[in-house]
Amino acid sequence: MYDMHKVIDIDRIKLRSVNKKYNRNFTLTAQYKVFKQILFYEIKKPKVEIKPPYVVHIYLETYLDIDNPLKPILDVLEGSIINNDRYIEKLIIDKIPGKKGRDSSIKVFVGTLC
Repeated sequence: MYDMHKVIDIDRIKLRSVNKKYNRNFTLTAQYKVFKQILFYEIKKPKVEIKPPYVVHIYLETYLDIDNPLKPILDVLEGSIINNDRYIEKLIIDKIPGKKGRDSSIKVFVGTLC
């Protein structure tokens, strides 16, 4: 259906809530910056260029709400794999409920929407 490329595959990570993205003075928190940096270093660029419109499929195993880690994941994809996240026309998220206090896992696939 789609030519998908696995770009992030992390088995054990402590996910951060987007609710803790900003300090009181609206600067990014250190915890959020570190989370984005970890995601950035885990990106595996595909051998072929992926052109818009994009389809992104995210698999999460986590205790957190399904939407909490999405913004940092999409921010990291922008500029490294995709040109601009506004060109994502299909976003699929599958969540496997995790246990509280345990690490989470993330798998992200990106492709071209045909």
